[in-house]
Amino acid sequence: MTVLYQNHPASPMAPARMAFAVALSDTVDQARPSKAFRAGKPGTIRLTPVEMPDGSFLDHPVLDGEVVSLMVKRFWATGTTSGMTIIGYSD
Repeated sequence: MTVLYQNHPASPMAPARMAFAVALSDTVDQARPSKAFRAGKPGTIRLTPVEMPDGSFLDHPVLDGEVVSLMVKRFWATGTTSGMTIIGYSD
């Protein structure tokens, strides 16, 4: 299958090229940082954006099905609403 924009560089504004289920961890960054993510239910997601120092985090409130355009290197288990499913998007 030919991908129409395969020769264009990836950028934060370009559509994602892959989606994945996020693994929550208080100690390990994602293997591939997300450029955006989708919350599976309303609540709070504790996360570390890519430019934030290691060990730092913010608690981001989310709505059911909300897509957040934020590049994230870690999604924390502690501080994230129990049973939260998160889908990450990246290049």
